[in-house]
Amino acid sequence: MKPLYTIAAVVVFILASVGSSLLFRVAAQHAGRTAILYFILGNCVGLAVSISLTLALRGTNPNLIYAMCLGGAFCVLQLASTLLFNQPLSPVQWVGVALVASGLVLLPLK
Repeated sequence: MKPLYTIAAVVVFILASVGSSLLFRVAAQHAGRTAILYFILGNCVGLAVSISLTLALRGTNPNLIYAMCLGGAFCVLQLASTLLFNQPLSPVQWVGVALVASGLVLLPLK
């Protein structure tokens, strides 16, 4: 698989994973039909997670892809939940996010 397609698949994974998680959080804040709607929508967006991970793993080092996908989704989700839901991170948590992000930068280097 071409590197550009792999990068696109990783980006789609990160965005879909974060979007799905945020929709589940919104579903948890509601009740009744609204909660069910957000839950179903979160699962529909989550389908893109599985598809994009499968595409990213084609012909590429799986260790690198798993780390980039899951680590990237973790960092973006922490930032998104801080911004959207006013969930402040402690200084130690910020250090953790920064360490994961720096690890993502260092992973592709040989």
